[in-house]
This record gives sequence, C-alpha cells and structure tokens, in this order.
Amino acid sequence: MYFKITLLIFILFSIFFSCSFGEKEDYSQLEEWREELRTEMIQSRRDLMSTTDLNIKSEIFINEHIKFYSWLRPRISPEFIDSTCDDQMLKKLLIPQLEPVKLLLSFSEPKDDFFEIYPLPPEILHILGPNDKEGIANDEIELIDKNNLEWTVSYSREPLKLIKKDVWYIIPTKMTESVYKGCKL
Repeated sequence: MYFKITLLIFILFSIFFSCSFGEKEDYSQLEEWREELRTEMIQSRRDLMSTTDLNIKSEIFINEHIKFYSWLRPRISPEFIDSTCDDQMLKKLLIPQLEPVKLLLSFSEPKDDFFEIYPLPPEILHILGPNDKEGIANDEIELIDKNNLEWTVSYSREPLKLIKKDVWYIIPTKMTESVYKGCKL
C-alpha cells in the first residue's frame, strides 16, 4: 500500500514537473524580425533626412517603401503569395500604385515624417512594435496550438496571426495579401 501511494505521488509530481517545465516555444525569430525592421527603419529615416529636396525625398521614400514590401514577402506564408512574385515584379506593381503618394509627399512640409503620412503595411507596423519598447517581452503572444499563434502589441486592435511550418510565417491581412496575390502584370 505504501509503495502504491509513493508511486502515485511520484507519477503526479512527474506529470506536474514535465508540464511546468516542458519545452517552451522559441520566439527568437519574432525578436529577430523586430530587430531587423527597427534597424531598417532607422536607416530609412536617415536616408530621408539626407536631403531637403521634397522630390528627391519622395523618391527615396518610394524606394524604401518597396524595400519593406520586399522584406515582408518571404515571411508571409507561401499560400498567400503568387509564386511569380519576385522583387522585380513587386517593384513593377508597386511603383505605379505609389505615384500618387509621391505627388502628395512632394507638397508636404520638409520636416514631416513620410512614414506617418503614408504608413507601411500593417504587418510591418505590428512587427516594429511600440517606439518605447525593446524586444517582444511586453508583447502578448498567445500560442493557439503548436502551429498557430497570435501576436498582439499594445496599440493594435487585431493580433498578427502566424502559422508555423518549418519556421513562423505571417498570415497577411486581406489588403497585404492582395498585393502579393495580384503580383501579375
């Protein structure tokens, strides 16, 4: 009898211990994305501030904007992207769509933040996170199951949804998906 009780207690503690200290999900990939994008954003803003000529500034902005879309493409789950959508095709698609933005920016104030006048895709803004935070420690990451998670930042109403295949991939918003699915000319 004593042996059975000891065995039962040992089994219960083993289960509790394995559940408490089981394998935690590694979110370092998300941390790396944030670090990469913040570095890119700093460089983009430096490039924009390198001139006061609004026409040149708007041209730089368009190129930077396209770079962010190119950065995002390989991180979106493949089923949401047209297989023919490479960087060159994406650029050909986006430049005509951004021409009105270029015109708008050419009339703005020299000190205006172009990224506030015409924001980046919501996925990029989400990954960048709040300005006052480093890393993802204060973000809310909810693991739905072993292959799906929702990543929430303080200023966003909707979480960024991700799916895990070999690595984490973004499930894009309908607007962003339409850019990559419509990447045919």
